[in-house]
Amino acid sequence: MADPTIAELNDKFAIGTKDLESDVIAELQSIMRLYSLSTQDLFFKWESYCIKLDMDEMRPSVQRLRAFKQDLQDALEKSHRTQVHSRPDKRVGATPRGAVKSGDVFGIPSSFNDRPNAGEILEVLNEHLQAAEPPIAPFSESRIKLTAASDQKKLGYKPLAMKLSEASEILDDRIDDFMNIVMEHHKIDYSEFGSAASQSITEIIAVGRIASDSAEGKLNTASLLLETSRRMGGGLRVPLDVEKIKGYQFFPGQIVALRGSNTSGQHFTITDVLEIPLLPNAASTPAALATHREKLRGGPDAMDSDSDPMPLNVYFASGPYTADDNLDFEPLHQICSQAADTYADALILTGPFIDADHPLIATGDFDLPDEAIVEPDTATMSTVFKYMISPALNRLVASNPNVTILLVPSTRDVIDKHVSWPQDAFPRKELGLPKTAKIIGNPMTLSINEMVLGISSQDILHELRHEDALPPFAKVVESVLVINPGYLSKRRGAGTYARMTLSPPSLTDAESTGGMLGHRIFDRARVEITRI
Repeated sequence: MADPTIAELNDKFAIGTKDLESDVIAELQSIMRLYSLSTQDLFFKWESYCIKLDMDEMRPSVQRLRAFKQDLQDALEKSHRTQVHSRPDKRVGATPRGAVKSGDVFGIPSSFNDRPNAGEILEVLNEHLQAAEPPIAPFSESRIKLTAASDQKKLGYKPLAMKLSEASEILDDRIDDFMNIVMEHHKIDYSEFGSAASQSITEIIAVGRIASDSAEGKLNTASLLLETSRRMGGGLRVPLDVEKIKGYQFFPGQIVALRGSNTSGQHFTITDVLEIPLLPNAASTPAALATHREKLRGGPDAMDSDSDPMPLNVYFASGPYTADDNLDFEPLHQICSQAADTYADALILTGPFIDADHPLIATGDFDLPDEAIVEPDTATMSTVFKYMISPALNRLVASNPNVTILLVPSTRDVIDKHVSWPQDAFPRKELGLPKTAKIIGNPMTLSINEMVLGISSQDILHELRHEDALPPFAKVVESVLVINPGYLSKRRGAGTYARMTLSPPSLTDAESTGGMLGHRIFDRARVEITRI
């Protein structure tokens, strides 16, 4: 009989149908015994290790596991030293102190200035388009018109105040709404829809939410369930049989429309997966596009009206904004310097800004800069933000007064009391931010001129595909430009950011006199994924 531990290790760590090698399994079992870890805990630590080192291949090898074991040992020894050398009279709450110490807190010299390949462009989308050239001087006025497309007031809800019955009704109504959309899109009669949980030889169309029969592990053919609505299926969950369809892509929470039957009463056999219609692409009238084009001139005296306006220059970056061994925020200062040098039109930063998972923040063992004239006992995390993050943004605005700065919070931000997702904007009081900086919700949909932008600091891609290590990218998916800038600062080194050059819209004579026109951002945007 096979060892159940080996089966669990293959289930968690093997990729595809090939089982792990015997020496790899032996190394994994050794780590489990040495550190008293369960298979699940070992997998979580391995996953975190791969993400920390930005490893594209997560399949373990003996060499990688030995490096992983050394990393676990280093973390354990560091934790032990912290406990042994902690002072008995340490202040409760670990309030930040008012003096500053030079150098790295671990006695290791800072490596950010010595980082390799700084400024290297890793990936370019629409390489045939030219990158934005910086103007001779800043524009006399902002070239951006911001329009909110989400109701931010709705994000100010009370966390944990929603009743389970209310949440269930919302999820239930979502399935029924999708059924109406599918019915209208495919011109299907209501009588063709039915319950996937009801035994019948008649082929029906069932609409529901993809779920798994286990809260742990990857979604696979044996664990697939369809969760029905109360109106169409009594809220029951039924196993899915996918043998009769050639290919499929499902993820937990996905709402699908499936054609098939439940002849046995035990499972729903799928014969076809119906297409869910996409939202229409953003469009504007020719007059509106012409107005946005004129906005790019940056003022009546900025450019010759006969020449083409300069393209929009936008930077995207995602936190953390400093390495694990310091609170210098050098990557943040660097990208603000880049935005200042190129006279960027917008800088969009997603959290976390002050990361609750940062080792120094978690322990409170750090010092405030000399300019922080504040009593240590009255210092808060807002004080840390004001004296460690805001100066970089203020210097950017001093160099480029009309730059638009957008800050998107994260559920890991210690300065935000609203830690549930969706997440309200954190209050700007006492943060020392420049006036051009705007704090928005997470997630948020807004328009920058004609470009409709959806922003979130939540790592949706990781949650949907946590078994994969997704590198930073810029792709076009169903006419939507998708940008993953990566992390500006990794645990032990510098990260990446994205720079977008958006060319102004150009209209033919026929288009100028026509109706609504698609924005086609994916055709006009050059996106560069760059090392900081």
